[in-house]
Amino acid sequence: MKERLITVAILPLYKAQVLKSRLESEGIECFLQDVTLIEGAPASGIKVSIMEADMKKALSIAEELFGKEKREAIKADEPPVEASILVPIDFSEYSLTASRLAVDLACHLDAKVVFMHSFMTPFTYAVHYSDHFMYDTNFVKTLHTIEENTQQDFESFIASVKKEVGKVLWKKARPEYMIKTGEAEEDIISYAKEHRPMLIVMGTRGAGNRYGDLIGSVTAEVITRVKVPVLAVPKDSAVKTLDQVHNVLYATKFDSKDLLSIDRLLSLLSPFDVKLFCAHFAPQPHDFWDEAKLEGLKEMLHKKYSERNFEVAFIEGEDFLISIESFIRDNQIDIISLTTHKKNIIARMFNPGIARKMLFHTNTPLLIFHS
Repeated sequence: MKERLITVAILPLYKAQVLKSRLESEGIECFLQDVTLIEGAPASGIKVSIMEADMKKALSIAEELFGKEKREAIKADEPPVEASILVPIDFSEYSLTASRLAVDLACHLDAKVVFMHSFMTPFTYAVHYSDHFMYDTNFVKTLHTIEENTQQDFESFIASVKKEVGKVLWKKARPEYMIKTGEAEEDIISYAKEHRPMLIVMGTRGAGNRYGDLIGSVTAEVITRVKVPVLAVPKDSAVKTLDQVHNVLYATKFDSKDLLSIDRLLSLLSPFDVKLFCAHFAPQPHDFWDEAKLEGLKEMLHKKYSERNFEVAFIEGEDFLISIESFIRDNQIDIISLTTHKKNIIARMFNPGIARKMLFHTNTPLLIFHS
């Protein structure tokens, strides 16, 4: 019986070449094939295939390069930030909303857009019987069906994004594509660590999401675990393009990293004339020290960014989410930004952070920086 080829991943050319070199160095025969993701366009991805017998070892190597997060200590010589925006997609309506905004942002910042999709397969490791392995005989057929359906869905989704943004912006964004098997959050986190894109743009269901309190939400998990800024774009966001952004709220907790985050925020929004609101949530009456800190922040901002339009204020009330929604409505806020801190898994389960709460209770895009 003729042995069949198995696709490990569909990657940009240079990433496919890296994977091919690594596989061949391990004695695994590897084949590259051009893939056209847009009808009538030149090849925009490379399919990396191996023989069925090498599947287990090849998938392990692919995961090592592009998949699971590495757990070793962070090295001092981290790679430089790439002029790229990573857009994880799942072919949903909210992925489409996020993709439109990401392409627009990439064009203004002279960055490329990398679309990534990860999909699960029914792959299970072989069960040992003496020196032999037993495989599900239907596995290869099922895997090929999943691959074909995923590629068709990917092509359809990319075509929809291209149609909505137009040929000029699409070409300027220099899109790249990645399709691979794996867990979405682990692949996103791994990619962010290895390549350090300037931004990750992800779609969310937004307000009214009945799954919002689940700790397994991919977007919430990525926000918690990456160091790269993350822009979460709700499905019903009123902001479709960045020229619609006029008022931006930075929610400050008077953290030592606030000025750094504000500096990065203004860099991302540098092509646009926006008004920045720096606001601190506090119940009435205000604490004396909070008033002093807010005034000090105002002075520093006007000194450092004298040409920018700023306003500092308190967000008053007993309930943070109700108060901030009122502030957003009264001041016509288009994007909310804040700095979040890493927490362990137990803390995240029983004491959700502000960023995680807001992610599921607003239809305003949320830009998260990390301390």
